[in-house]
Amino acid sequence: MSSESEYNSSDDETEKAFFKPKPKQIKKTEEVESSDSESEKEEEENNDEESTENTTNDEIKQFAKEKTKATVYVEGISYDADESALVSHFSSCGTVKEVRLPRYQDSGKPRGYAHIVFDTDKAAKKALSLDGQYMMKRYLSVRPAETPRTLEAVLSKPKNTKPIKGCRTVFVKQLPYEITEDEIKHAFDSCGTIISVRLPLWNHTKNSKGFGYVEFENEASAVAATKKTGMKIGTRMVIVELDTGAPKSSFRTTTGQYWNKGEEAKVSLAKRMAAKGKSRKPTADKKTKKPRL
Repeated sequence: MSSESEYNSSDDETEKAFFKPKPKQIKKTEEVESSDSESEKEEEENNDEESTENTTNDEIKQFAKEKTKATVYVEGISYDADESALVSHFSSCGTVKEVRLPRYQDSGKPRGYAHIVFDTDKAAKKALSLDGQYMMKRYLSVRPAETPRTLEAVLSKPKNTKPIKGCRTVFVKQLPYEITEDEIKHAFDSCGTIISVRLPLWNHTKNSKGFGYVEFENEASAVAATKKTGMKIGTRMVIVELDTGAPKSSFRTTTGQYWNKGEEAKVSLAKRMAAKGKSRKPTADKKTKKPRL
């Protein structure tokens, strides 16, 4: 019995010697396992980012749907009109729940257009029949409300913004007019270290013009800030873009048209300017008549 036990124990020792993994192999397997776990974490983080982006887009689409529900867009409004005049004009169509009448910051007068919100879709459809009628001696154009340009810009914005070397500043538009620099710093504090905040102000009211610039410590922080597009600062949904120094959307070309930021528009504009330069032929030097002797 003792010989058999000794034999078995020796076999066990040989098996352990042959099948015992080498230390290097253990490290490799540990490295593979750690890399697998890291990749799984990255995938989970990417999935979380995609899910939050999808959730945000879904929320924005729902918000846009609510914003245009039972609503008509009216333009051609007199500068002397107010909300009560619009309510009276459209009262025959149904109950008016809300009148969104933008005003100029300097004069306080209406900008000439408004959104009228009714209590039912039936009332809003009836309001379309008032298209072409006059109010306060002004011809009104009435049509169904469309998705606000701000929401369209948020939904059409590319998901991944690539960093631009040396670009550490973002352009923020659609800001509330009563916004302060501290509120903007608090909104973008999670993106990285903020160097400065610039808010152009109206001279007469000292309120914001509705846009501003935020400078960060590095390019990565600026790119992170662009992902904040669609968030609410105060009561307004903002749009955040890298400030590359290109003309903004409000800039007009020499023909009076609004600037299009697309690359095709820039190329076509460059071609037109080049063609315009070629069309200008140099004027021939006038020949001076020699005096008769």
